[in-house]
Amino acid sequence: MTKADNPPRNTSKDSAEELAMLKRIEADLAIEQLRAEKGASERAAEHLGVYGGGYLCFMVGLFFCSILFLPSEAVSVCAGLTTLIVTSMIQLLKQVVSDEGKPDNGEASSK
Repeated sequence: MTKADNPPRNTSKDSAEELAMLKRIEADLAIEQLRAEKGASERAAEHLGVYGGGYLCFMVGLFFCSILFLPSEAVSVCAGLTTLIVTSMIQLLKQVVSDEGKPDNGEASSK
């Protein structure tokens, strides 16, 4: 290969692209470090905060759909189980909201 085969490179453009790529990688690394520092309760609170309402709607919708296929004797059992699950999910959501301001230090409270 000769010098005539390779076109001249614009080094200022290449270095600007490399600098932008390096900054993007550093930003991604900082985001991953923040995610890694979260505790399990913080992740669970975030997940339930986003998807908790969907879970509740899914459970109630599933109950209404199951009424169509269940015998009439089993509807009350299904209603009781659905009530139990929905009530416990609401309690979890309340706990997440009440514990949101507390820091997660891994120790049990001394109350």
